[in-house]
Amino acid sequence: MTGITSRKSRQADLTQARASEIGNDLMHFGRPVPIAEKLDAVRAVTIEDIRRYLGAHPRDALSVLTLGPQALAS
Repeated sequence: MTGITSRKSRQADLTQARASEIGNDLMHFGRPVPIAEKLDAVRAVTIEDIRRYLGAHPRDALSVLTLGPQALAS
């Protein structure tokens, strides 16, 4: 959690990163979302929230995809 919030805070200082983030915010939320609001949302996540999400989205059907000019050797 500390790593996520500290990286997000440092990213706010970089003009290019912030401009890209504002573009993503506009596409996903229809408005720029302040860094503090995003950090509050991350800090509000609980272990129970994660368990509930994983229960609703089981990882039992994983896939592997490869790209390239040749098939992979097994």
